[in-house]
Amino acid sequence: MEDITEIKKIIKKCESNIVISGTWFVLFGLWSVLKLVISMIYSEDGIRKILGEMEFDTEFDKVVIVLGFIIFAIIILTVHAYIGMKAISYGRGRKRRKFFLFVAGGVLALTVWGIPSYFKDCQEGHVISMIDDTKIAAMLVDLVVLYILLDMIISVIRLGIYNRKLREKEA
Repeated sequence: MEDITEIKKIIKKCESNIVISGTWFVLFGLWSVLKLVISMIYSEDGIRKILGEMEFDTEFDKVVIVLGFIIFAIIILTVHAYIGMKAISYGRGRKRRKFFLFVAGGVLALTVWGIPSYFKDCQEGHVISMIDDTKIAAMLVDLVVLYILLDMIISVIRLGIYNRKLREKEA
């Protein structure tokens, strides 16, 4: 059995992990939006290609496409900020609502679902050395995001377990 001081150390570590994970998740949200903007502007399949190759009836149609892109970037940033800020607040003991974990679980599932797309080139017979460096970097970033989300979720679960143990010991 653990004594009260050991339980308090574990609780403090879990709270710290949640705050750090939340902070990094907000930063990765900024990175994701920056990556999206850069790839849409400079990539071969970017927004300039979409706007240049498609025929539009009016300029308004082009504006709608650009606005859709901007709204998508804002949604990405908002989701990352929501999860990160709620995690920071939770880790500091200000809020005890756990809805952000469901949203984090959804982002975790989407990230896991997207990982195989990085290996699409390998499946098409390309040599690993011919895979674009930016794809490798993006995959590594996504793997770090997976780690951060898993650490955050596991730390919240552990925090609940050890808070319960502490209340039982103090009672």
